[in-house]
Amino acid sequence: MYSDEWYEFRKNVCGEYQIDEAHALNSVGSILNITLYPVEDFSENFIMIDGYHGGQNSLNLSTDRNDFLNLYLKNNIDDKLTGEPAFICDLRFNNAYEGSLKDYICETYNINRFTMSYELVIGNENNLYGIYNSGTIINKPTTHWVFDKSQISPTFSNGLGWCEGINAIASINIMDMNGNSILYILSNPIPLTAELFKYFIGDSDPSNTAGFFILNGRKVNNVNLDKVNMYSYNINAVNKIEKKIVQINRPENSKSNIISPVFFSTQLLSDIIIHPEVTETICINLDAYKSKVDRFIIKIDGCLFQEIGRISSGVLFKIVGNNLQRQKMSGSYYILDQNSELVTTGKYNYVL
Repeated sequence: MYSDEWYEFRKNVCGEYQIDEAHALNSVGSILNITLYPVEDFSENFIMIDGYHGGQNSLNLSTDRNDFLNLYLKNNIDDKLTGEPAFICDLRFNNAYEGSLKDYICETYNINRFTMSYELVIGNENNLYGIYNSGTIINKPTTHWVFDKSQISPTFSNGLGWCEGINAIASINIMDMNGNSILYILSNPIPLTAELFKYFIGDSDPSNTAGFFILNGRKVNNVNLDKVNMYSYNINAVNKIEKKIVQINRPENSKSNIISPVFFSTQLLSDIIIHPEVTETICINLDAYKSKVDRFIIKIDGCLFQEIGRISSGVLFKIVGNNLQRQKMSGSYYILDQNSELVTTGKYNYVL
């Protein structure tokens, strides 16, 4: 419906409007409209049958995002990074135009001259944390724009402001030469999880090292292994067995001071139950963060409790009920790392 091979069909059958010698207005689009009427032949004319009504429907002849104009947002965290972390905007449209945005805009909207700008917004329903703009792009339509860490990280010096529900979403604004908006397209949203968010935290705080390598006093988000010099060492090891027998006098009570049982309840990360009248041990599944955090801290109702151990079910915290303020029966709790920086969060409820 867009390619040059179907030009004669669009011109002669569909009556496509010719803009100039090089372009025709592709008003045919890729929507197939269908109408159905019950009729009868009356003197070589078709007349709708009495007592019946017609119907209509339409089909979008597209199964691919590349078939229509849309803005796709992605990040490069899962790729083999050669540069710094970034959000990438890709403006997509029908492949018949071979990447020429100018021709697509001209033939679809009959607009020959235009400017454009990309924008990235980070926030949720209630707050905007950062707005980043490409500036006005003139005389050079581009379908690809990158918002990298150097542009985003000045907004986030640490992870204290992070919470569930933050998204990154991009937009493109196509304008006429007077600055009037012609097309405004939003991208797909990307949830800004704690795992993704850490890549865009600024470098201003040298102590903020959780989840990062440190090189010359700066955080390194990724390492290009092709540029790392690897050395092989041949080590000749000699097996040597040294046997020593040590006799230990058996104490009167061999079980004393060896085993200290701990009773705990396993809780969901998103919603935990606390009994403020007693001291209890709870277990929270933090497997996604264990390898990145040396020591967890849980903050509940203004009080901090250190982890006391890790098991296969999760991380253990001893909650001393007498230390809790109990001003509210429910609220948000925070899981922090050894630097008291936010890792994740959830909700708590007191049960008396």
